Amino acid sequence: MKNLKKYYLHKPFLFVTLVFLNILVSVLFESVTLILYYIVDLIQDGSKFTLFLYIGLAAFFAIICAVLLNLFVEYTTHKYVDEITEIYRNDVFHGILNMDLSEMNSKQVGEYLSILNKDVNSISQQHFTAVFDLISYSSLFLTAFALSIYLNYIVTLFIFFMASMVVIVPALFSKAICTKYDEYSIAVAELSKYLESFLGGSLIVANCEAIHKISEIVDKVDKTMLKKENKYWKLISINNNVVQFLNLLLEFFTVFFVCLLAYYGKTTISMCVAFMQIGITIYSPLMQIINSYSYIKSVKKVVERLAKFTEFNGKKQTKCVLKEPSIMVHDLTIAYDDRKVLDDVSYNFEFGKKYMLTGKSGIGKSTLLNSIFGYINKESGEIDFFNENERVENTNDNSNSLIGYVHQKPYLFIGSLVENITMFSKEPDMEKVNKIIKQCRLDDFASQRGLNSPLDNSNNSISLGEMQRISLARILYLDKPILFLDEVTSSLDENNAHAINDAIQELDNKLVIWISHDKDTQNLTWIDQKLIIQDSKLIEA
Repeated sequence: MKNLKKYYLHKPFLFVTLVFLNILVSVLFESVTLILYYIVDLIQDGSKFTLFLYIGLAAFFAIICAVLLNLFVEYTTHKYVDEITEIYRNDVFHGILNMDLSEMNSKQVGEYLSILNKDVNSISQQHFTAVFDLISYSSLFLTAFALSIYLNYIVTLFIFFMASMVVIVPALFSKAICTKYDEYSIAVAELSKYLESFLGGSLIVANCEAIHKISEIVDKVDKTMLKKENKYWKLISINNNVVQFLNLLLEFFTVFFVCLLAYYGKTTISMCVAFMQIGITIYSPLMQIINSYSYIKSVKKVVERLAKFTEFNGKKQTKCVLKEPSIMVHDLTIAYDDRKVLDDVSYNFEFGKKYMLTGKSGIGKSTLLNSIFGYINKESGEIDFFNENERVENTNDNSNSLIGYVHQKPYLFIGSLVENITMFSKEPDMEKVNKIIKQCRLDDFASQRGLNSPLDNSNNSISLGEMQRISLARILYLDKPILFLDEVTSSLDENNAHAINDAIQELDNKLVIWISHDKDTQNLTWIDQKLIIQDSKLIEA
């Protein structure tokens, strides 16, 4: 779990200060035990009543200082844990967005939501918080242990021997707890995936009168998740109760042993009182140390699973500066379940040209664009960007830098029209925005909704055609040298479709690959080359 070290040391001075303050709190609490020891001695003496009162007053102030300082430490620790959790969640989110595109495309949104919510919260509570608890209870345990050595080393040896028995608990349960929590975490992700899928299509579920059937499926997955959760918490409960039982048992034997020594005159009554208090501040913190250790171990596999995301901390997308890029596809083969969708496809898409890609539904048109972009893995073949002077590999960063992709299923973000078009640019070029709004026939939409008012599509008041035009406007604003257009006019009426056709025709110095089923679109005279996918091959029409 070394990859979490950087989060604890996000503010090294504050972290070290918290450790020091925890030690100070422990010293203050144990000073009360030492004062009790002297108070009992003074009571037995009887001739030092004034000193007795002064020491009692000192004990009172030590308790007040310890409680107030402990309150401050707990509050500051809580704030610090919240801060590093926020940083950790941002790093995980950043890492998800930086994932290999094909891997990201292979999972559903629900799985990532589970990671960002359930898994990150678990690491916050069962690792970040648990580590600070470990520091706090370890300080108290070690301070109490040091005091016991000062008072009587024979009793300390007995305490050490008895305490060592409690250490066997992590060895018995930690591995099983870790496994059960990982199974529970995976089950939560599976439930999130199903909920995201069915809630996203809730209108279809209702329309197809499938509510009961879908509820049964979700209920089955939910029950599986609850079983995993119950097994995990059952093991945690057994672990905690075993530790608590041993804790009470050890406290009893310690007090019994000290009293036995007092009975035979080997120690004093004040020593008995002191060790009764020390027993509490040794065994109780020891129990909490073991519990904290169990919590930390329980999320070990989750931390390891999320490590691949946090490795992207500080990573920035490298912008490809290749000018006037063309695309070379060489011997590209893609298969699904042993069925070849594309078979040894080779073609050079030249910069400055516009290509129309057609073919039957499901024949592989989107598959070709997705493979070039990096959404899906190729079985074999090569895809590169090149110009007259340079050739670069088709990496995720290069694809994102060079290609603007308008998908068949448009997407709107939470934000205004301007934010959706400029992708939340802090200083948008409003002259460019207004020009693109006119190009994409969004004038009326902008007048009605406003440029900077949040777009609310909760009641589906934004049509699919409007969403497609906003998606196209977004890509045009980014002004990338390559455009992939997947059925961008499929949901538009005739007038708006013509306007979009004109806007694309006017694009200069671009490589455009346009998928379309629209016969009117396919007959556009300004298209430089029409391509057809047929029998898993790409051929010129």
